Amino acid sequence: MYEHNHRQKWNISLDVQYLDNPVVSVNDEVGKPHYEVQIREGDELRLSCYVRGNPVPNITLSKDNGDFRILQSNRSDRINHTIDSSQCSDMGTYKCTGTSAGFTKREQTFGINVTCKVRIDNPFTMKTLYGSKSGQDVKVIVAVPVIANPPPQKSFITWFGPMTNLPFISNVSQQDIPYKYWINSSLPIFDQSYFGNYNLKYNMTDVITITINAEDVPQVPSNFTGYSYASGYINLRWVSGFDGGKPQYFILSKNDGLEWVEVANISDPGEGKVVIFESKRLNAGQQYWYQLKSCNIINCSKESLEVKITVKAEPTQSFLQNKTFVVGVSSAVVILLLIIAFVSIILKRKTALNRQYNQQEGEEIADQPDVVLYAVVDKSALIENQNKADLVTEDVPEKNDDSDTLYAVVEKKTTTEAKPSATKTESEQKNNSKKERQEGATAAEATGASATSRNMNQDELIYIDVDFAKKPENQDKNEKPKIHGEEDRTEYTFVDFSKKAPVVKEKPKKEEEK
Repeated sequence: MYEHNHRQKWNISLDVQYLDNPVVSVNDEVGKPHYEVQIREGDELRLSCYVRGNPVPNITLSKDNGDFRILQSNRSDRINHTIDSSQCSDMGTYKCTGTSAGFTKREQTFGINVTCKVRIDNPFTMKTLYGSKSGQDVKVIVAVPVIANPPPQKSFITWFGPMTNLPFISNVSQQDIPYKYWINSSLPIFDQSYFGNYNLKYNMTDVITITINAEDVPQVPSNFTGYSYASGYINLRWVSGFDGGKPQYFILSKNDGLEWVEVANISDPGEGKVVIFESKRLNAGQQYWYQLKSCNIINCSKESLEVKITVKAEPTQSFLQNKTFVVGVSSAVVILLLIIAFVSIILKRKTALNRQYNQQEGEEIADQPDVVLYAVVDKSALIENQNKADLVTEDVPEKNDDSDTLYAVVEKKTTTEAKPSATKTESEQKNNSKKERQEGATAAEATGASATSRNMNQDELIYIDVDFAKKPENQDKNEKPKIHGEEDRTEYTFVDFSKKAPVVKEKPKKEEEK
């Protein structure tokens, strides 16, 4: 706001909203509303729709010719649509529409007219084979579907057939779609000379060719073949031909040496279809002669087809025996290989389990340094032997306590050698222990000196040598250590394998003389 000459003025910003009418251009030429554009089939078609507005409008380009469809739509002031090669199907009415909130829609329509030459509409659905009788009043009605724009003219329609100057009659009718038509013609068949091929031309351009055959004579089937697919059986097949205008069937006969005997009457599946016949069981190794005819209610084909087939022979007994022998031997070999593989797998698995078990057992023993074993010690025998051998001197005080601790010095050579034999009975081990103690005591008594297996150190502790070495007669390396004497622990003493017996010092000669 500002003042000027005692007046106040304000600047105001206006946002004007509007929606203009669409502007359409075809092939870069702007057209008037409701105008029509002429193009030829195969030409490029470029369509443009422009609508000004604020805010930006929505623009839609559509084709409305019985089958409404949207070609393109966008929120913009312009859209473009291109058809590289126009066809008759592109002809019709087009519409450009602009819409915006608060305004009524703006539209402009225009037409596209595509010029097309006359051509067959759908050659795959067109009937091209006809059957007819002959006579002065006999005519064959033929309806040919075509595409054309502009519509076909009757004066340009021409039929050419076996006879010249053919007196045909033709007319044109429109289908549901503007550019599709029917060319309807009536062709006379005065006698047998009028049967054959007929060619339709429009403005001397070929459109289609049809065939008119005699209705009372069906065509001879084609590709009549046969083969023996198994011992005693054959297979026959052929392709059906024109039925002559009436429903046809096939007669299959077999020559028995004197005459033809009918063996089958087979219906016609349709022209161009394959017909298959499989025989009943026949004599193996024998040759058979077959004949085929096509017939309708009027007559049969003028010609017949024949084929000779030799039935497969059964395999000989020796061949079957050889085959059975080969199959049996192969089966036996396969079974033997499977058994060997199975046994090998079991042995390998057992060996692996034993190896794993031994490793785990060795690791358990190695990881347990404080394993406690018990050695057989007969204290009464030890005291008796000591008295006899005069092992206890005046310097060693007497110990009558039965709970005195005795230590066994054991030299552990290997892990496996430290395991006591589990095969010996408990009684045998007790006897062996007693025997060893008695032998040690006897040896000490004979020498009159201290036994080497029992020594006393300065701590007044008696040490004995105990050998837990494995007996050589036992070869089982997997046996676990067994503690003997578990039933009566009073006769066993604790053995500490973590200690070594101290060196026994030699006594002075004076003390020995005393």
